[in-house]
Amino acid sequence: MFTSPSTIFLNISVYLAGYWTIIVLVHGLLSIQESGTLQTLHYGRAAKEGEPSWESPWGDGRPGWHIECSAMSAHYLGHVFDIHGGGKDLIFPHHENELAQSRAAYPESEVKCWMHNGFINIDDQKMSKSVNNFFTIRDIITLYHPLALRFFLMRTHYKSDANHSDKALEIASDRVYYIYQLCRLYMTAMKSCLCIVKRIYLSQSQPRSKNWLTTTIKLFWNQCQMIFELQMCWMASWSC
Repeated sequence: MFTSPSTIFLNISVYLAGYWTIIVLVHGLLSIQESGTLQTLHYGRAAKEGEPSWESPWGDGRPGWHIECSAMSAHYLGHVFDIHGGGKDLIFPHHENELAQSRAAYPESEVKCWMHNGFINIDDQKMSKSVNNFFTIRDIITLYHPLALRFFLMRTHYKSDANHSDKALEIASDRVYYIYQLCRLYMTAMKSCLCIVKRIYLSQSQPRSKNWLTTTIKLFWNQCQMIFELQMCWMASWSC
């Protein structure tokens, strides 16, 4: 570790063999030529007037962005935990640096599974507060049913970008409505058929056993469920 007048750095040259763990092993995004070019990572900053600061061996300062996450993860989850998530823009340098400094302090530090999600885009542009093109969930569910929003989000793999637009949500709303209408139609048809089966049973001059009625109803119910599940599978594949 060494310092400049305003910044504290952690020397990771001894860790370079494992520095690209997330990028290479999890995402395969780094070429061989790029490895070994980074020797330090930003660890903390010196205090500025008007900013919160804490005492340290290097003078008053505040933690860097990466060390904050290492500290919170270790405190609440321990040094080894199952899932660490974040946006795909955090793969490098943030998560690589977080892992590097965590292992510098505790060599046993490990994350079993890294999951990096894609962006939410607004009409093919990345959602961002800086350009004021963002919506909150509360904003969306005042216009669309929450299930329509869920359906819209479920259509995109978590690693891929999801393009939000009024047209996409309208389509999601229509398909959710179609699914509910489909369920209602199946339930109505099933009730009608059960009534017919029961009427046939009662109209017999020599009524069959109750086991016959039970078996017939179960058979009919299973057929309806099978048809419904096939229809739902078709809907899911069609919507992707």
